[in-house]
Amino acid sequence: MANELPTLKSTDKELEVIYDVHSKRFFHWLENNGTSANGSRDIALLAHNELVKRSNNRFSKFSKILTIAVFVLSLITVIFAVSDYSGDKEWQKKQITELELINKNLSKKNNEIESLKKELEKANEKILSLEQENKTKKK
Repeated sequence: MANELPTLKSTDKELEVIYDVHSKRFFHWLENNGTSANGSRDIALLAHNELVKRSNNRFSKFSKILTIAVFVLSLITVIFAVSDYSGDKEWQKKQITELELINKNLSKKNNEIESLKKELEKANEKILSLEQENKTKKK
């Protein structure tokens, strides 16, 4: 029976076999004698506990890997968001600079147009006055 004791180096299959064998022995002994076979029960319990612990460790490792993956993806998302935000700010600054330059040029052109309108109005007034003079001379 000492050779059948589970160790930390036992594989899952070996632990399952030990658990099955000692569980069967325990129940067989109970059927025949009506009293507890503490040795078989304890060995079966040890094997069972080790299986549960290893199963929990597998899920724990999987959960840890999943958590790390989610953290890395979140970090990548934050990096992209910050990069996008700073890129947008820079693009907006360039757009504002270009719009200010366009506004300045439009204001300059508007001033030129206004001065040309005034000159045109003066020229029209001169033409009208010359036409008036010409009409009065003909009469």
